[in-house]
Amino acid sequence: WDLVEPKGYCSFSMDYSTGWFVFTLLSALLQRPYHTQETITDAEHEAYENKLYQLSIGFANQLEMSGMYQWAVYVLQHLPDTKLRNQAIQRVLNRNANLFTEQSA
Repeated sequence: WDLVEPKGYCSFSMDYSTGWFVFTLLSALLQRPYHTQETITDAEHEAYENKLYQLSIGFANQLEMSGMYQWAVYVLQHLPDTKLRNQAIQRVLNRNANLFTEQSA
């Protein structure tokens, strides 16, 4: 997991960008610790999802704080749990609702 932890690639402990990109890319290429649900234990699956949540929430917060709330929503769309994903996206949209009116004016 050190490869995707901010401390593994930079000195800024809150920079989740590279870790999120590496993690999602490796997951898409099936280079994660498992290939199917049948080949992993529940603990391994939970560790994988926990890491995905940590990286996604951290990177989304980083993007939102930089004024890129649209990209924060994109990152949050990668959360596997529908209810948590929708709640997280709704919170970002609520916090940035004033920007919608400014951009459309």
